[in-house]
Amino acid sequence: MKQFLVEVFVPRSRAGELTAARRRVRAATASVARGDRDVRYVRAIYVPEDETCFYVFKAVSAELVAEVTALAGLRNGRVLEALGESKGART
Repeated sequence: MKQFLVEVFVPRSRAGELTAARRRVRAATASVARGDRDVRYVRAIYVPEDETCFYVFKAVSAELVAEVTALAGLRNGRVLEALGESKGART
């Protein structure tokens, strides 16, 4: 599976809504992930200084991630494929 980031603008004044947003993302992921529609929510990272939240997913396609974020109500989320090291990798 590939790894994807969804970048969403979240003003500091709405940072208190992130817990509810994560619940919606988890529920939407469970709803979409059926059969060969393999998508998993990994975590969210909020960067208050930039007013940005990154949702991390593992999925077979960006389209599945976009479907999850739309279902969860994440408006204007930008879906990007992300490259990273595996756990235990040495540099």
